[in-house]
Amino acid sequence: MSVTPLESTYEKPFLTVPEQIRRLRERGMDCGDDAYATEVLQRYGYYRLSGYWYVYRDWPAPPTPPDEMREGAKVGWTPSFPTLASHR
Repeated sequence: MSVTPLESTYEKPFLTVPEQIRRLRERGMDCGDDAYATEVLQRYGYYRLSGYWYVYRDWPAPPTPPDEMREGAKVGWTPSFPTLASHR
């Protein structure tokens, strides 16, 4: 049996944790200090947390999905469940 190679069109580059923190800050996320942000991202992962951040995105005119965060969006978690606090 031969296997046909999969052709990927995935173009997003791998980002290290410091690069992920930099990207979040560039988009307006309050990540706290580097040690805290690193611990959160290593524990839960950027992709997993991104679903919680979705509601905090600063929506431009449709149909473009947002990359920027609303003012006050913060990275955070409780001991058993990741959360995102927004204080205005």
